[in-house]
Amino acid sequence: AEYMGEKSNHVTSMLVLVVLSLCHTTVPPGTFALREDKNINEEAFATWLEGGVTLGKVDLANFTHPIFSNYKLRGVKAVANLKAGDLILSASDEMVLSTVSPTTPELAKFLTAHANVLSLEERLTIQVLVEINNSSSKWSPFFRVMPHKFFTSCEFTAEELRQLEGSKLFLETKERQKMFEDEFSKISKLLKNETVKLINDSILTFPVFKYSRLIVQTRAFSFHIHQQQALVLIPFADMLNHKEDAKIRWEYDSEQHKFHLFTEEPYVEDTQVFNSYGARSNRNLLLDFGFTVPENSHDFYEFPPPAISPSDSKRLSILSQLGSPYKPGYVAKLGSIPEDLLVAVRIAHATPAELIKLERDIQMRGSTGARNVPHQMLNQSISVQNEIDSLNWIANASHHLLTTYRDTYEEDTALLEKGEGLTRNLFNAILIRQIEKRILVHIADVASSYIPILQWLSEYQHHTGSTTVARMAMVEADYIEHVLIPLNHKALEEHEAD
Repeated sequence: AEYMGEKSNHVTSMLVLVVLSLCHTTVPPGTFALREDKNINEEAFATWLEGGVTLGKVDLANFTHPIFSNYKLRGVKAVANLKAGDLILSASDEMVLSTVSPTTPELAKFLTAHANVLSLEERLTIQVLVEINNSSSKWSPFFRVMPHKFFTSCEFTAEELRQLEGSKLFLETKERQKMFEDEFSKISKLLKNETVKLINDSILTFPVFKYSRLIVQTRAFSFHIHQQQALVLIPFADMLNHKEDAKIRWEYDSEQHKFHLFTEEPYVEDTQVFNSYGARSNRNLLLDFGFTVPENSHDFYEFPPPAISPSDSKRLSILSQLGSPYKPGYVAKLGSIPEDLLVAVRIAHATPAELIKLERDIQMRGSTGARNVPHQMLNQSISVQNEIDSLNWIANASHHLLTTYRDTYEEDTALLEKGEGLTRNLFNAILIRQIEKRILVHIADVASSYIPILQWLSEYQHHTGSTTVARMAMVEADYIEHVLIPLNHKALEEHEAD
């Protein structure tokens, strides 16, 4: 359209109309910016950025929240069509807050003196506290456009946090809250012992510390600068919202002392420009950033292991020989029973005679020079009865784990579908536990559905003394396809529909 514009404004207008028409039918709802002016703080921030941050064809904008339509979501929009390789922003060192460049000599001295006891997150949090404490701080316009509150699970009320009971996120949130309290205790003692007062006592309170700490947790970038690992707050860059498959590229120019951010994909004018925070589960996103993503493919449940005593060296040794050592938990995703969990449960339920035979098989295969022996044996069942016992354990364990939550999977699903009266925090809490229950329900259903098949096979063997090769092959092929190999999404949808 830009090339044709040199020839004919009329053609340009027609092409733009066509492009916008196509975009409105293919771009997801909420992607286009709302027609709103900046508020006074955003205007002041835009003016302040001119002191050392160069923006590409982008600007701040509000969008309709993709889940909570009554919420506005601030982000970054393209003010013109962007193509792959276009600049989003360049920021000079003087405009960022970084752990490698303390803002005052006194602060640099303090951080150097305590470098061995302060993490990068704590160092940057102290810098944020110092600047918040300074009424004439250079970064005041930056702080004025920060969120007034955060929505991470660490900020949940006691009642909201109780909604996560049963989920590991409940304990992770408690641990994170305790970590913040310990960090505050340590840092406040260090600061109060300084002869030069870096932060006023009125500022050095736990609520102000936690707010500063959450700024760092939710908005800081990790870089390697001057051969040092660093955490950096980069004005405007922290305004880009998350989309996992967003294609962006960061560069740090050590000669010009500038950070450069580029898009590696095109954007249509007036649509939202994204960053990617990485491949993260909703549990991680809610704990670290304060939001969730519907149908997140990275969601998982950490399934507890079957009981194997530390003194049971034979079982533990066999698991190691199979390349699947005993773990404190097994990552289960929607659509499959984890292969390493199946192996551990089989070994846990194997009889002494079965263990001896299995150990002999491992040694014999190894002695023949066969390649990938552990991998070849991972998918092998030990016996029909062992497989029945193993699947029974998995199904029963799944049902027991479901009882540790406040409500049932069906109740959570109904709450989310209705949505009325749910605050943002309650919605996210219920979504987390509903996802975990969905995984457990599916594991229980898959395990339970194959137990009758295996029981029939066991009965057939008992009465005939054997099975035909064809019958065994049919059962084994069906079992491997639907249990040992993770189910694809189509199979999962068909299963749930049934």
